[in-house]
Amino acid sequence: VAKLNADTMDIIGEQLDSDAAAAMIELFTRYCYFPVFDDPDRTHPILDSASRIEDLTASQRESLLDLRVLYLEEYERLTDAMLDDAKYTLYWAYGSLTDRRQSPSDNREAYKRHRFLRDELNASTIVKLRTILTPEQVEGMGGLPKK
Repeated sequence: VAKLNADTMDIIGEQLDSDAAAAMIELFTRYCYFPVFDDPDRTHPILDSASRIEDLTASQRESLLDLRVLYLEEYERLTDAMLDDAKYTLYWAYGSLTDRRQSPSDNREAYKRHRFLRDELNASTIVKLRTILTPEQVEGMGGLPKK
C-alpha cells in the first residue's frame, strides 16, 4: 500500500508544475510520516519571536541570525534522517526494499537516536538563546521554555 501510494503521488506529480508537485509531495509526506514532523518543542517559533525584538543590538542580531541558520540546517538534517529511518522501516515491512542493510529494529534505534539529537538541538538552542538575549528581552517575549 505504501509503495502504491508513493507511485501514485509520482504519477500525479508528473502532471503538475514543479512547484505544485513539490508542495503536494511535501504535504503527502507530512501526512504519511506525521510522527517525524510532530515536534512540540521545535524552536523555530521562538527564534522568529526573538528576531522581532525591537531593541536588539547589532551584535545580538548577528548572533541570533547565526544561531538561526545553524539551528535550521541541523534541524532539517536530523528531520530528514528521521524521515529516511521511518521510510526504511515501512518499506522493509512491506518488502519493497532491495537494499536491506539494516534490520527494522536497528533502524528504529537510528530513528530514536535522531529524535533524541533533534530534541537536544531544540534544548541547546534555547540555552544559547538565553546567552544572546538580556533577561528583560526574554521576559518581553513571554519567557523561554525551561530546557
